[in-house]
Amino acid sequence: MLNDILGALGSKLDLGNLDLAGLAQQLGGQGLIGDVLGQLQQGGLAEVVQSWVSNGANLPVSLEQLQSALGPDMVNQLAGSLGIDPAQLGDVLPGVVDQLSQGGQLTQAIAEAAPNLLGQEGIGKLLGGLFR
Repeated sequence: MLNDILGALGSKLDLGNLDLAGLAQQLGGQGLIGDVLGQLQQGGLAEVVQSWVSNGANLPVSLEQLQSALGPDMVNQLAGSLGIDPAQLGDVLPGVVDQLSQGGQLTQAIAEAAPNLLGQEGIGKLLGGLFR
């Protein structure tokens, strides 16, 4: 059912047959999504990231905000990993993070991706303040 919803989102955003579930798995496994979330938080977008992980509505993010927090090179790398134009990243990234979070909790894929970025405590340390 979630794949149907994400597919409909992709169609609405004119993203073709973008497989958000598959992309989320791929990026989670590569560790890239953990790095991205950490950099977004450090770049002043903690509230936006929290909205993507939580059960509520996702806050929007613009290409300019992403480039400011991540840098243009990371934005281009992430968009390339997703097979989309960087201008579409703000529309797609919230859906990918939604796919990697369930019930307001990050899935194991992100938890496993983050220790390289954050040491032994991983993503829990990074996002711990968001759920207080």
